[in-house]
Amino acid sequence: MEKYLKMLPEEIVNRIIQYTYNPQPAILLEDIRNYSYTLHIIGKVYYERWIVGEHECEPEDRNWLANDIHLFITRDDALNMTFITDILSRHVRIRNDLHAIRYFTILDRLDTEHELRVYWGLMTPDERQRMMAIYSHD
Repeated sequence: MEKYLKMLPEEIVNRIIQYTYNPQPAILLEDIRNYSYTLHIIGKVYYERWIVGEHECEPEDRNWLANDIHLFITRDDALNMTFITDILSRHVRIRNDLHAIRYFTILDRLDTEHELRVYWGLMTPDERQRMMAIYSHD
């Protein structure tokens, strides 16, 4: 990386470097730590349940996890035609039910890991804890 910075004009390098020193809010840093830690923990729970316990093949554990996160986010209400929830409305691309449906379709086409990480990132630490409490004890 340093090699590439030397190729740039000095004034651009100085502009880039000033952003590396900006302290981040404590609440954001805690959210990032919580995201990583809780995703690791719930991932282990699902691995134990589906790969070890049910003898499924990987990545079936991640598929189930993404599905359960989706159910949690949409309030587990398949009959409700309202897709937008407090959690989904945090995404900059989702402003109404049509946006939510389109976004679900896009995420369905991507790999499961991407889908579950997007959903997990939209949740607050409290919501992640609630989801873990609900889906970790089936």
